[in-house]
Amino acid sequence: MKCFNHPDRDAVAICSVCGQGLCESCSVKIAGKFYCKPDADRVFGEEKQMMAEEFVRPTSIIVAAILFYILGALGIIWSVGIMASGSVASLLIGAQLVSPLIIGLIGLVLSMLYLIAGYWLWNGLREGGILGVVLSVISVSFSIPLLAAPFLAAVTAVLMVVGVVLIMLIAMSWNYLT
Repeated sequence: MKCFNHPDRDAVAICSVCGQGLCESCSVKIAGKFYCKPDADRVFGEEKQMMAEEFVRPTSIIVAAILFYILGALGIIWSVGIMASGSVASLLIGAQLVSPLIIGLIGLVLSMLYLIAGYWLWNGLREGGILGVVLSVISVSFSIPLLAAPFLAAVTAVLMVVGVVLIMLIAMSWNYLT
């Protein structure tokens, strides 16, 4: 069999779409299949265009993902600070302070989950929306008792508002998540 474009050359492959014989310079191998260049451009060009059109990231998802990233990063800093302060205090006092370390580790895990939720939301995954809503509900629920502490009330109120806003942003863009 000869190449469709170059009748003087032997065909080394057959196009998976049109079935024409292809020489070495005319064949394109993608995912183990051979294509002529026009069919490869047509098939995979359309596929790229369809993939680009499938997920349009709405502003609400962008804002929610960025807020999750920020809260996750701040949570990691806070958690490491809590763990370090517990370790330093136990060294200075000579007592075993377990609770700051445990609180810091729990905060670290939750902060990582915030980062994961932000990443999944940014990529348009519904799992990110579910995780984000769960984390926000937990955050708001555990913040309510902290409103009674005068030195924590302002920060707690802000975190509660951010949690409610995150839930609303995810709800607004739920249909965009896959």
